[in-house]
Amino acid sequence: AVLLDHKRFVKNRGNVLAPDDLEVRPSRSTPELDKFIYGHMLNEDSDIHQRLRGLVVKAFTPRMVEGLQERIQTIADELLACVQDQRETELLEAYAFPLPIIVIAELLGIPSDDRNHFRQWSDALIRPPHDPNRDRNTYLQLMQEYADYLRHIFIEKRKHLQNDLITGLLQVEEAGEKLNEEELFSMVSLLIVAGHETTVNLISNGTLALLQHPDQLEKLKNGPSLTPSGIEEMLRYDGPLERATMRW
Repeated sequence: AVLLDHKRFVKNRGNVLAPDDLEVRPSRSTPELDKFIYGHMLNEDSDIHQRLRGLVVKAFTPRMVEGLQERIQTIADELLACVQDQRETELLEAYAFPLPIIVIAELLGIPSDDRNHFRQWSDALIRPPHDPNRDRNTYLQLMQEYADYLRHIFIEKRKHLQNDLITGLLQVEEAGEKLNEEELFSMVSLLIVAGHETTVNLISNGTLALLQHPDQLEKLKNGPSLTPSGIEEMLRYDGPLERATMRW
């Protein structure tokens, strides 16, 4: 009840914490970048959440998702083909990490020449900025480059409309409402984080679970028709998210 439905608990900490409490909480970046990166609908409540969700579903349609299936299969096959003859491979780096980033970049309409930069920015966005192996100034520089790049992409998409999600987000409107620049930024960031972390963790957690239970692995290898229910069981047994729902 507390995590999902209790009215005294909210997603936007600004709706419950006093101004002094907000000021003393450490920021991951700068106030401007925080708005661009973390101001998405999962961090908003009630009317604001509903407004953002109502706009986004107009662009992110079931037909768009269904149309991605064949391309995602091709990307997965190509990544596996690169490692199939290797005696050993690092699953995360060779497959689990690149798969969702390539898919998300294509979904958004990121030009192929920019994919390597986009992956670098996405990696910085996903990994905690307080990671002891990361210099904070380097993180801020990467996030500023990411913000500047998206500004450029938004300008280009407005000039030349294409069949991709960013164009769709730029065009959505409901009852005279549109996404503003901060909301566009944070929506793209949400897609990167939510789409990337869930996929990477499901692949890695699921693979580990199968290796730890070889009888289940053999069952799956001998019965490919069990794959859909097997994936559902991996989601249940060791889900990809542990701290996704935070309430204040």
